Amino acid sequence: MESQDGSQTIPQPVNATPLTVTSYADERLEFGLERCYAIGTLDVLGGLDVRSVLSGRTCLTFVDIFPPVVPQGLTAVSGEGAISLIWNPNDEEDLAGYLVLRGLSPGETLQPLSSEPVLENIYRDSAVEPGVRYVYAIRAVDNATPPNVSLPSSTVEDTAR
Repeated sequence: MESQDGSQTIPQPVNATPLTVTSYADERLEFGLERCYAIGTLDVLGGLDVRSVLSGRTCLTFVDIFPPVVPQGLTAVSGEGAISLIWNPNDEEDLAGYLVLRGLSPGETLQPLSSEPVLENIYRDSAVEPGVRYVYAIRAVDNATPPNVSLPSSTVEDTAR
């Protein structure tokens, strides 16, 4: 088999012993890493291993299409000139952060408050107007390329003071 630099490489078996079935589950899953597979047969004749020519190579690159869990426990607290938000942190290893969404209540479409995810599970919205009722939701974002985004959290509403 040929490596990326054009040199020949000898394929290494992924199973420690010959299989007696026609399927194999490779549990070494790594997103973004190409894995190539080929199969062959092995017979033992007179104590000698007799191997067939390998089949054609099949290569796969696993892509992360799994969004983070929906953020839970969103709470809003209005203060003087700001509304503070807090929610339960997600625990995914590939979490990149959160998108804070805001709209006017009732009925305005929620829009992100920043172009980049916030890293903490708290946010202070100081771009509010006193007496205006706002609605918020949170979406979690992971580090995949392209990023996977969770469904929005439940919404909370609060009126700025």
